Amino acid sequence: SLNTTASLSQNMRDTTIDMTLPDLNIDFARIYPFKREHAAGKERWYEKISLSYGGQISNSIRTKEDKLLHSNLVKDWRNGIQHSIPIDANFTLFNYINVNPNINITDRMYFSKVERSWDEIAQKEVRDTITDLITSMTGEQALALRRQSMASGFQTERYSETRSTVSAMSSSLRLIFHTLQTSARRAMDITRLT
Repeated sequence: SLNTTASLSQNMRDTTIDMTLPDLNIDFARIYPFKREHAAGKERWYEKISLSYGGQISNSIRTKEDKLLHSNLVKDWRNGIQHSIPIDANFTLFNYINVNPNINITDRMYFSKVERSWDEIAQKEVRDTITDLITSMTGEQALALRRQSMASGFQTERYSETRSTVSAMSSSLRLIFHTLQTSARRAMDITRLT
């Protein structure tokens, strides 16, 4: 699916404008890339691996009304791109244990960054916005924040029944069903700034 929005908010007292143009969202439905087109026999373990994609592109600015048309897309606007690719699977081991591994890859790209430092003489914080992260129209030097998270878990259920002769209020209870559920999950997260 493809979804795009634009928003504009204006303060008439001080002529401040908050604008987002565009905010673009792209989502692809979950696919099973290893599933056979014409399956023969039982489903194989690798055919249960699935993935999907989600992406977002956003440009926004906060400025005065008279400066909006003279603003620079790279220097004055806040731009960013995010990609997300979740990869999942669901396997059954020994006919009783469900195993659910997953990997989520998220990549964020920014085209400017804020550096903060302390000025000893003035005794105050100094903020510097660096916008030269793009050296050409191809976007060669975008600041990227990459995050990979991996997790795996298992779950099992065991059913049993017990016979009883307890009577209550002229009816007798003869069979009791029990369910025992066990689960565990382990996760790892890696984040890198490039």
